Amino acid sequence: CLMSNAQRNIFITQMKDTDIALYNILKCYRIEGNFELERLKYAVRKLVSNNDILRTIFGYEENNFYQYIHDYVDINIEYEENLEVDIKTAYMNHAKPFDLGKAPLFRIKIVSVDSGMYMLLDIHHIISDGTGDELFKQMLLDEYHGKTVIPEFQFKDFSEWERARDYSAQREYWY
Repeated sequence: CLMSNAQRNIFITQMKDTDIALYNILKCYRIEGNFELERLKYAVRKLVSNNDILRTIFGYEENNFYQYIHDYVDINIEYEENLEVDIKTAYMNHAKPFDLGKAPLFRIKIVSVDSGMYMLLDIHHIISDGTGDELFKQMLLDEYHGKTVIPEFQFKDFSEWERARDYSAQREYWY
C-alpha cells in the first residue's frame, strides 16, 4: 500500500543521506524487579506479529512511494553486560542508521551497567512518533505480562484513509 504523506516526506529526506540517524527515536527504560530475557523476546515477537507497522519496509517504485508489510520479521534482541560503561554512553552508542528497505525498523538492546539494567529502544520515526512510542512501550509491557493486545486499526488503515480523502479544496486554496 502507499505511504502516508508524513512517511513519504521522511522517506525522501532519509534517502538524501542514508548514513545518518536523523530520524531515529531513542528511548531508555530502566528495568526494575525480576527480568526474563526469553520472556521479553517472546513478548516482542508477539507484538511484532500483531502490529503490521513493525513488519513494514519502505520503497519507491514507478513514481510511487510504497510500504510493504512482511508476514514475518526476525527479531534480534541484544544483551550486553558492561560494567565499565555508563548508561548514557551505551544509550548514545545504540543509535545507528536504518535501511528503510529492511525490517525491522527498530532495535532493542538490554544493557546491564553499574547503575542497573536498562532496555534501549532505537526506532525509526517512519514507523513511530511520540504517541506511537508510548503505545509500543505499553503494548510491550502488556505482552510481557501475558496480556495480548491486538490493535483495532493498523497504520496502513490510516494511510489508505488519508489517500482516499478529497483535498481539492485545500489544493485550490494553496495553489
